[in-house]
Amino acid sequence: MKYRRAAILDWEVSVLAVGVPPAATDRSFVGLLREAVDAGVNLVDLGWFPGMAEHGPWTDLVREALADGYRERVRVAVNVPPTLAVSRAECSAFLGQLAAALDLGRFDLCIVGGVDRVVWGRLREAGFSSWAGSLVEEGLASALGFYLCDDLQVLRQVLAAFDGWAVCKTRYGFFDHLRSRPGSTGVRFAAEQGLLVVVAEPTRGALAWLEGAKTAAVVPQALLEALGVDAGRGDLGAWALRWAWDDPAVSTVVVDLLPGSDWKGYLGLADTTTPRSLSIKELTSLNHLRDYLTSARPAACPACHTCMPCPEGIDIPRVLDLANDVAVYGAVENSRASYLMEGHRATECTACGECEADCPRGIPIIERLTQAAGLLDGTR
Repeated sequence: MKYRRAAILDWEVSVLAVGVPPAATDRSFVGLLREAVDAGVNLVDLGWFPGMAEHGPWTDLVREALADGYRERVRVAVNVPPTLAVSRAECSAFLGQLAAALDLGRFDLCIVGGVDRVVWGRLREAGFSSWAGSLVEEGLASALGFYLCDDLQVLRQVLAAFDGWAVCKTRYGFFDHLRSRPGSTGVRFAAEQGLLVVVAEPTRGALAWLEGAKTAAVVPQALLEALGVDAGRGDLGAWALRWAWDDPAVSTVVVDLLPGSDWKGYLGLADTTTPRSLSIKELTSLNHLRDYLTSARPAACPACHTCMPCPEGIDIPRVLDLANDVAVYGAVENSRASYLMEGHRATECTACGECEADCPRGIPIIERLTQAAGLLDGTR
């Protein structure tokens, strides 16, 4: 296992981290997590999903997996949705309840989820920066971080408002790094500040999508063959990991631990990865694949934000992005979990039309938001 240093935490983190999704309720999960830790993984990211603090199969298995000395060998991270992070009392109660259910004592990393310009505005109004440090002082978490879903400008604002940050988690992958925020510039800026840079969703549902019928229709076979992912050779998820690790600013990459995933293969890659090791030919092939996948998106939103701000407070680019993930990758559960965690409310669209009037690409935003609400609110 390779490790990279996070300056503020004064810690060497494994380049591969374990993600624990809501679906991790099978008995095999205990053995899989322990196998990963035995192989050198030292970060477990619990993420967030509704009801996770309630006792049930998920909490029982996580608690069991971290027993017998495994808890002491890893640092455990949890996300707190912005709907809870705006309240000191609710945030503290959530962390305390979940830590008790998992028998953790405290969380090593507490990460405020879904931070974009809208969410950060709400957190500012709630005085988050004035009381965030108390989460550490009260023993609920050892360090604080945020899951950034916006650009470099917002990243700078978040860092300037509170000097207690130690972690920046963000989405960063070759499928969408040109569209998603903060992109390579923001990732490198965060690393320069000494933050632990955690990359989430590096594969973006690529494996499930690649196995579907859409692949042959959208991606030329020659391109798949060039990457070794044609019909049974190679693994697009492995390429996604290699791409993220190629950037020296990335500290670690979180991959959900699920039965059937190629975790042993990923652990093998984590033993050999080095920054700046991808060839020009490999990077070019990945860029071509990204272009083909992008062409399959129903809403061709470049996240230029000319439609913002929405009078109803809807983060239009982000909601369209999550809906696109469902259409292209079939990532319904992941997209819905992100939608809920980030506190989106597409159902509050009043069809005023201001966004469509400002959109330089003429995207039928009102129609797309209605569709997104049906997909992500679970109303259909």
